[in-house]
Amino acid sequence: MFGFMLRHHPNGTGTNFRRKFVRRFACHRPYFSRIGVSGKPGAVQHAWLRNLRHCDEICQNGLDVLLFKQGFASLKTVAGNKASKTFDGRERWHSFHARSHAILRVSCQEHLMTRLKDLAIEAHGGLQRWLQFEQVSADLVQGGVLWPLKGHPQTLEHTTVTVGLKTEWASHAPFGSDNRRSRFEPGRVALEAEDGTVLEELLQPRASFAGHTLQTPWTELQLAYFAGCAMWTYLNIPFLLAWPGVETEELEPSQADGADWRRLAVRFPTEIATHSAVQTLYFDGDGLLKRHDYDVEIAGNTPGAHIIDRYEDVSGIKFPTRRRIHARQPDSSFTTDPLVVSIDLWNIRLG
Repeated sequence: MFGFMLRHHPNGTGTNFRRKFVRRFACHRPYFSRIGVSGKPGAVQHAWLRNLRHCDEICQNGLDVLLFKQGFASLKTVAGNKASKTFDGRERWHSFHARSHAILRVSCQEHLMTRLKDLAIEAHGGLQRWLQFEQVSADLVQGGVLWPLKGHPQTLEHTTVTVGLKTEWASHAPFGSDNRRSRFEPGRVALEAEDGTVLEELLQPRASFAGHTLQTPWTELQLAYFAGCAMWTYLNIPFLLAWPGVETEELEPSQADGADWRRLAVRFPTEIATHSAVQTLYFDGDGLLKRHDYDVEIAGNTPGAHIIDRYEDVSGIKFPTRRRIHARQPDSSFTTDPLVVSIDLWNIRLG
């Protein structure tokens, strides 16, 4: 006999799931199982149900109700496939029991893996608020040894950057002298006059960096590509984590300043132009981004550790205003001297 039963017990399993009724599998075995007990007087359940509640407790303050529904729906699927067969043999019960444990374990793991991404997006203002805007602009001052190393010590020292939030593009104005401005897109970079006239352009610009090392000088168009690609990425994270094709996986936490920073590995699809296909983000306990690691592919895969702080609230979105980029070592530590890049932002506005 196989069916669903609704238990009515003031201290039963149903009271442990946010006061929702819980359907219980019945089978040809004693109703009161010796496999697991809830800890409440008179409440007895099978081990898979106890583990479901344990999974729910692990994921507290998250989507625990959704997790329960997803896990139970999966169990119903397994049970449905068994419904046409007798379900009274010990071997079949243990098979079902093992499969239910696996389903619940996977459901909980998947839930925990995605929680950091969701926490980070909410901590920075939330996706719903972010999607109300089309672009963000900021005034900035940049320094560090990278710019003279690449042959452009002052071109972007004082400028304004604007980046798109729905599509990938960026512009710096002024770009050097003569009131020029840059226009970056993944497949094209250009320098324009103040009225929009194209002065120079380069198609498929990333290919032009083939064979480059950290010491290789850049043309002005290559500088415009790097700066546009970098600032578009910086100003869109962590909301980029919600873009189609972006994959994330939570890693082991890292110790910093006496606290654990949670780490998220991010894999970008090929259609997004960014520093490297795989990057690592570090978040504090509130979900704010504190560090961003990547390898700069167009500069010989130079490893960088990007330290982020001094957040400001702009129209409900939190932006860091101080960025320092250092040379990252193989053990993920970094050296602060020399300073590779410094970026200080102010007058941030969303539109």
